Amino acid sequence: MVIIYGGSFNPPTIAHVFMVKYIMNEVKPEQLLVVPTYLPPHKNVTDIDVYEKFDMVKETFEEIPGVKVTDIEYDLEGVSYTCKTLEALSKKYDDLYLLIGMDSFLSFPKWYRTDKILSYSKILVLKRGGYEFKSHELYEKNKDKFVFLDNPVFELSSTFVREQIKKGNDVRFFVTDTTYEYISEYLR
Repeated sequence: MVIIYGGSFNPPTIAHVFMVKYIMNEVKPEQLLVVPTYLPPHKNVTDIDVYEKFDMVKETFEEIPGVKVTDIEYDLEGVSYTCKTLEALSKKYDDLYLLIGMDSFLSFPKWYRTDKILSYSKILVLKRGGYEFKSHELYEKNKDKFVFLDNPVFELSSTFVREQIKKGNDVRFFVTDTTYEYISEYLR
């Protein structure tokens, strides 16, 4: 089992790290690939250079055994659609599982090419604060493709951390020491 954990990670917070550690300890995949989004189709966040962000994400997550940060989306052209990323990763890895939060599960039917996503991987769904399971037609037709985790809920968004940085507030303890050092050097 290879788990794909994609996201903007702008910046990666201790909540992201917490979830990765939870997955490594409880699900025990062969490998977990963190995939920083290069050009997200649904967000326009430009306060950090994508290559600086990649370096920050790499420094944050690769301290965890079994975790690798991949630049696969940087190698693909255009918008970072999950189906394109999974197609490329399926050529290198077998038994792929895409890790998403309950918020993403609820909007999953609106994602680009869900048929392809489900052909390349199964979906691991994390609980998220403020989001309750609600079935949808795509799930009902593909129940065997979804696995729901009983993870602890720990909410701390990258948006909140960015807002704190913009206000000039200290973000130590919201991010790892490595990310904090990076933010102190490059984002202040």
